[in-house]
Amino acid sequence: MIAALTILICTPPLLSLMACARRRARVVSRGGSGQWSLMGMILSVAILLLNLAILVRFDVSGARGFSDLGWAHALALCLSWFCIWVWLYVVFAFRRRRVIY
Repeated sequence: MIAALTILICTPPLLSLMACARRRARVVSRGGSGQWSLMGMILSVAILLLNLAILVRFDVSGARGFSDLGWAHALALCLSWFCIWVWLYVVFAFRRRRVIY
């Protein structure tokens, strides 16, 4: 159960962190400031650390099933859901477009 929660809770912040880092590198290489991407990276790291703290607390407490899930896990899942939308926005809104001559 811990493995499934780890995948559900930690993968979306990692994906949004990687997408924001890639976007920041592209903006900075073109001479931009990349402040929005940096804020997305900071937000993703903060959510990832919070979710990891919730998982560690859940693992240390010796929970024995889904009945032990509480409001902290719901919060972690909501924040992960938010990171999924950040990742999708960064990936699709700023994708490279091919120029057809």
